[in-house]
Amino acid sequence: MLPRGAYKWRVPAYEVAEIVSELRTRGVRYEAARQMLPHRLAHAILLQMEQAGDSPDDRVQDAVARSAAVKRYAGHVWPALEPKAVLFRLLSDAAALEQHAAGLLTDKERSMQLRAVGRRCSTGSATVLGDLAQGTTPWATASPIRSTRPLANLARSASS
Repeated sequence: MLPRGAYKWRVPAYEVAEIVSELRTRGVRYEAARQMLPHRLAHAILLQMEQAGDSPDDRVQDAVARSAAVKRYAGHVWPALEPKAVLFRLLSDAAALEQHAAGLLTDKERSMQLRAVGRRCSTGSATVLGDLAQGTTPWATASPIRSTRPLANLARSASS
């Protein structure tokens, strides 16, 4: 809800879900899409303003997108993620790794290679791609990119 003048503007939940879905399927990086969300919500509010007979311009849309209410709501719908926290969750929570690696990593890859990296990172510091690329065991992943896809999946689902 955005109070503006005598009106209180609301974007219906189904419309917010459509906006978020469109941003997710667009192929934009997580943070870039997160920053687009307030502008998309502001556009939806401007359409309502126009239907009510107002004639808002770009300055109004920018003001709506920057408003505390819209920014707070957008942050709730699409939260900021800390890469270290995402990686820590993947390497320390077997259920999270299972959920986000499904279809990308075999059971053997999930339970051995990424766990080995996690055990060596007791201080929270690691060069993940370097550690994966230097894997010499028979179960070492053939592609570091394939092993890091779960990070993107976890980032996407964290905002759900």
